[in-house]
Amino acid sequence: MSSAAEVHFDPLADPLTQLDRLLEHESGVVRAGAPVDALLVLRRDLVREVLRDTDTYSSRDALGGPMPASVPPRVAAELPEFLQEPVTAVVDADGPGHHRLHATVQAAYSRARTGTLRPLLVRRAGELAGEIAERRGGDLVADFAQPLTAAGMAAAMGVPQQDAPQLAAWAMSLAQVLTPTVPEEERAAAAGRLHGFAEWGGDLLDRAPEGSAAAIYARGADGRQALRREDALYCLLTHWVAGTVTTTHGITTAAHRLLCERALWQEAAADPDTFAPRAFDEGLRWAAPHRGLVRTVTRPATLGEVRLAPGDQVLPMLAAANRDPGHWAEPRRFDPHREAAHHDAFSYGPHACVGAHLARLEGEIALHTLLTALPSLRRDGDEPPLRPDFFFHGLARLPVTLTGPDPAEA
Repeated sequence: MSSAAEVHFDPLADPLTQLDRLLEHESGVVRAGAPVDALLVLRRDLVREVLRDTDTYSSRDALGGPMPASVPPRVAAELPEFLQEPVTAVVDADGPGHHRLHATVQAAYSRARTGTLRPLLVRRAGELAGEIAERRGGDLVADFAQPLTAAGMAAAMGVPQQDAPQLAAWAMSLAQVLTPTVPEEERAAAAGRLHGFAEWGGDLLDRAPEGSAAAIYARGADGRQALRREDALYCLLTHWVAGTVTTTHGITTAAHRLLCERALWQEAAADPDTFAPRAFDEGLRWAAPHRGLVRTVTRPATLGEVRLAPGDQVLPMLAAANRDPGHWAEPRRFDPHREAAHHDAFSYGPHACVGAHLARLEGEIALHTLLTALPSLRRDGDEPPLRPDFFFHGLARLPVTLTGPDPAEA
């Protein structure tokens, strides 16, 4: 048995290069300093061990601990009333409390419920692709993936489409509050902006259409209990971020990797029914959009060869699990021909992502639309920049151009 090796890990830099290097550590567990301050779990088998064993590895500090105690006093003082007492977003709950909350949220994003959104998503994806065709190019992040996932999440939640931009702004304010690398002054300002959400969100919970996520949070469904009002409001914000930012990154990563190899793009365009879902899953494997959430050790344990004590914090790195050469052949190669559906980008175990059905539906439709409506699409410019983010990984923008007539113009 041993202690973990000390390493440097910068969450705002490209994580893939760092994780590929860190995976060379035989133990599969290393210790990172500030701003992460946790043991990084890298190997796929160890990541799954942590995610599966919720008794040993608690989720209570998944988002930095319960608010308002988890944020600086100056930030906490600016929070609206519903965040002045501990709330949960489901990912930071354990035991029976988690099971009850998870069951309710899972009902809101079931395969059957999200499947009803297909016509809306197909129509919106077609509109966005048509606008790119008219301009002969654009940014697949801002002009395609972001508005598409926003439309899908708004419809799933029961949010009026015209209110989606404002909800997105509030959700990103909460993300700033929760992010330790954001300066305290900015976190306090972001907390203050959430007062407007409290009134709007309460009204949404009262009037949400039956069958929508907001209605299920507020009133329950299919034998599942309603969430506490404070938790329901918190979930509206956290689930918006989880359901839009990650899927946007998944769509643009897959599109980018296909566009990097012209022969691969052309092969996919010739058979979009097969390649759209496979490329989306392989993109999630190749670069998991979410890094993972902290778990707190509750009792003495050994993870791989590393001894752990109660109170230690471990961070299962989903992108590392998906690039573990002990499990994946040539993990650094993007290959939509491989069987990648059992990746860990949606996490694993009791806290596996309840929005996976919606994400896969949006990803499949997005890539299918690009491949069929814009087959002459190409990257425009050099390697696109990454978005510097503490929790997520993806492209900040993806400029593209059209080089020939597409089916919509024929």
